[in-house]
Amino acid sequence: MDYRERVSSWHPKLALICHENDQGQFWRLWIGSRNLTMSRDLDLGLVLDGETKRRKGSQEIAGIDTLGAELARLAKLPNIHPESLARELRSVRWTAPSGIEVRSIDLWLPETRPVPA
Repeated sequence: MDYRERVSSWHPKLALICHENDQGQFWRLWIGSRNLTMSRDLDLGLVLDGETKRRKGSQEIAGIDTLGAELARLAKLPNIHPESLARELRSVRWTAPSGIEVRSIDLWLPETRPVPA
């Protein structure tokens, strides 16, 4: 993300990470209600693990592809193409924590936030 450390700080509230080794690709999506820092304050958060292999309890989760593409656009990372990332994320199956059901993930930006009825 583009920011100037001397005049401001950047504390992400979510992270989408891909780890690849000889056994395959493994994804993790962290979402928190506060900053992802060393704070020990109580917080609300969600961690989803993903991979392209079907595992018991894994599922497709709508919106993660769009979230990943938008994050890639905002971050302006070299060699990360938003549409390619979205296609890749569509093939990932996610595992939520036990007892948690996740149907979709939506990223609401100021220009895309739905207006309450």
